[in-house]
Amino acid sequence: MARATGVENMDWEFVLLDDDQPNAFCLPGGKVGVNAGILPIAQTEAGLAAIIAHEAGHAIARHGAERGSHEKLVDLGIDLLDRGLGRRLTEKTKMRLAWGVDLIASMALPFTRTQEMEADQLGLIYMAKAGYDPAEGVRFWERMTELEKGESRPVMAFLSTHPTGGARLWKLRILLPKTVKEHYNKDMLGMGGTIL
Repeated sequence: MARATGVENMDWEFVLLDDDQPNAFCLPGGKVGVNAGILPIAQTEAGLAAIIAHEAGHAIARHGAERGSHEKLVDLGIDLLDRGLGRRLTEKTKMRLAWGVDLIASMALPFTRTQEMEADQLGLIYMAKAGYDPAEGVRFWERMTELEKGESRPVMAFLSTHPTGGARLWKLRILLPKTVKEHYNKDMLGMGGTIL
């Protein structure tokens, strides 16, 4: 998968973590963690490739750095607003808490949804270039969407950092034919065997 990104100056590291939560993440610089709890949802090698490719998409697009910059900009805005309103330092924490909900809803969360959709698109391309059928990536996200529907504590879509399952699948299905046509390299290694 690292080769499929076409980026040679990343210090990639892929780690399987002994954690039952169905999750994966990427840290800046190409450090990708996959929790063992997501493997039953991945089901196949191609499903795992979809997860890793998605996280690689975050790394290549530098989403971690973007989020850090965005958070600093929001923090600076709060500082300026505090000063403009003549707030004392002791009141700053109260004001941050009061403004926090609106700021997260209006600025931070839509930004991360955009990043997730970009990582989805890059993930399809990377898995296709690595020889994994990108249709398997769509199937993985279908399974994730089913899991989301069955959660005991559903998260309202507009307050989620991830796109809704329906929105994600709609976009992936639109991207799939072009991804297959332009990037799918059937002669590469990925064949999609069962991992469980």
